[in-house]
Amino acid sequence: MPRWNAVVLETSSSNVYAGFLVTEDFLDPSSYFNQTLETIGPALGTGNLASVMKATASNLTFLDNEHCLQAYDVGFQSAWSNLLVVVDGNASSPNWLDTVTYTPLFTGPSPQWLCGYYFSFSNTIVPEANCDVGGLLEDPSHWHLPMLICEYYSSGGACLGAEPMDLSVQYCLAEPAKEHCSLEVLPELLFVVLVCNTLKIVLFSIVLRYRRFHPVAIIGDAISSFLESPDCTTVSMGPITAGDARKRGTKYLRHGSPEIRKQPWRNIRKRWGRAATTAQWICMDIL
Repeated sequence: MPRWNAVVLETSSSNVYAGFLVTEDFLDPSSYFNQTLETIGPALGTGNLASVMKATASNLTFLDNEHCLQAYDVGFQSAWSNLLVVVDGNASSPNWLDTVTYTPLFTGPSPQWLCGYYFSFSNTIVPEANCDVGGLLEDPSHWHLPMLICEYYSSGGACLGAEPMDLSVQYCLAEPAKEHCSLEVLPELLFVVLVCNTLKIVLFSIVLRYRRFHPVAIIGDAISSFLESPDCTTVSMGPITAGDARKRGTKYLRHGSPEIRKQPWRNIRKRWGRAATTAQWICMDIL
């Protein structure tokens, strides 16, 4: 019977987004921010996205710490896209501290940036091995991100100065993600399925119009049929198997054949795979 999943195809894609760690001053449309960070460092692949997020900050969705953790604790797909993570900052710090880019292909079930980063003795950024978002949700008001913030970058994007900072998260401003999943219908296959189903309905209707039609559906139907209408080709014969009939040929089944002999039934155990012929098994495997 045709299956609809051969006609309707489902497509999906992963959710790649960027998170900007900013202070309250970044949300002011008239405030200055270092736009060179859009072309170097972690924000290299985001282009002018920071400028767009700054200009449209008033249109973003406010998420407190609890809802922000729950919204972005998704490994592959999420209902949310780019976001501004508003953190506490001092007067001397810039209003755009860092950028986090998330790609599901290279991360685990829980995005590691939700737990921040810890620092090795050589001041290199090392992601947390296991991000326990459940532990963070126990006290979301104290959510903080230990980060290694670059003071400035070279023209090639290398971090020339780094300062460990423990950023306390106040809230998030998130952008709803566009729909990733879609359904596509193949008209050609749909037409074939409709034709086959229509043909089946017509054949079923024809069969149901036969008043004397008694289908043989189970073994009891077969026994009842042979009792009502004996098969002349098996008169005076004992029980035979389908294998015996195939081996001896059609002459063996003809009425009056000299090869017909009564034979007692013997219960012989055979493997279940011999219920069908080798050719039948090959055809079923191919189809």
